[in-house]
Amino acid sequence: MKSAFFVLVCLVSIVLSAPTYWLATIPNDQPESPDVRDFHTLTNIPGTSFNVLFGGVTFSGTINYSLNDTWILESDSGLWKLVNPSISPPARGYAVAGATSQEVIIFGGQNEQIPRTFFSDVWRYNISSNTWTQDSFVLPTVLLPRSYASGLIIVDTLYVFGGFVDALQKVTNDIWSYNITSKRWALQSENGRAGAPLPRQGHSAVFYNDTTNGPSIIFFGGYNGTGGMSDTWQFVLQTTSWVQLTKDSDPLGPVPRWSHSAIFAEDPSRMIIFGGSFVGGSINPYYNDVWSLQDTGNSSWNWTQLLPDGDPEGPWRRGGHTSVLSLGRAFTFAGYGMFVGLYNDVWELLNF
Repeated sequence: MKSAFFVLVCLVSIVLSAPTYWLATIPNDQPESPDVRDFHTLTNIPGTSFNVLFGGVTFSGTINYSLNDTWILESDSGLWKLVNPSISPPARGYAVAGATSQEVIIFGGQNEQIPRTFFSDVWRYNISSNTWTQDSFVLPTVLLPRSYASGLIIVDTLYVFGGFVDALQKVTNDIWSYNITSKRWALQSENGRAGAPLPRQGHSAVFYNDTTNGPSIIFFGGYNGTGGMSDTWQFVLQTTSWVQLTKDSDPLGPVPRWSHSAIFAEDPSRMIIFGGSFVGGSINPYYNDVWSLQDTGNSSWNWTQLLPDGDPEGPWRRGGHTSVLSLGRAFTFAGYGMFVGLYNDVWELLNF
């Protein structure tokens, strides 16, 4: 009995200590895949293997232009399907997206064509009926059209943080909530608030179920208008309060970046970030490293590097890609890599 127990413990230990690695799921330029792109939205329908892709930015050979196509990636089969609804939102990239059990909700973004158009509209895609519909609501005058914001849906509310506001010609640090049932906006944290993160764009947002402080959103990184950042902040929904989890340029964490991707996994609670771009004069400002930020208790969060930058076995360095958690499996799609161009490949991250 003791021998069998020892073997079982050893097997569990081996499984738990298995190294993190990437698996190429769909190669670049594979037929019947979406066009290459970056700054699109890819959103998992919770509790399913369906992941809805909308829009983004691609390159014609001479100019960048925005897309408004809709695809579904079925992560179990590893197959794409172009669903082609009869009505779609105007073409855009840099939008915020979240999902309920039936719908994907998108907000804002911008069209890349000159002159650029910035949006403050809300659209919802129903996966059962394969239809896009636009919400009708009274928009607060201070919630101006914006792009490069981040956000997500928690229960029935879409949260939007920061981004670049065209009318102000600068990035912001306000947080807004949009109830997708009542179709009403509410200001949660004003722009310029003391004790809040610095204004930013191209940052990431993940949901964190804080057992002490209640449901929260964790934001990481971004670009403040002059350079990249690598600080991490928690926004507690019940108290609308900010808590800084890690500092900018933490020597034990990732270097500053924006246009990266992030997911959040449970047991133990941890945020996983991948790739991104640094603004500030680096010769090769794109990354393909993977980091984990884990809640270690007592209000302490620690970084662990899971895969190094320059990893030759995984996706090429990139920014403007997306990552989703689909039934516990992590997938990354597309993006842009310096000296390489745009991608449309899909990779799965294992043992994270």
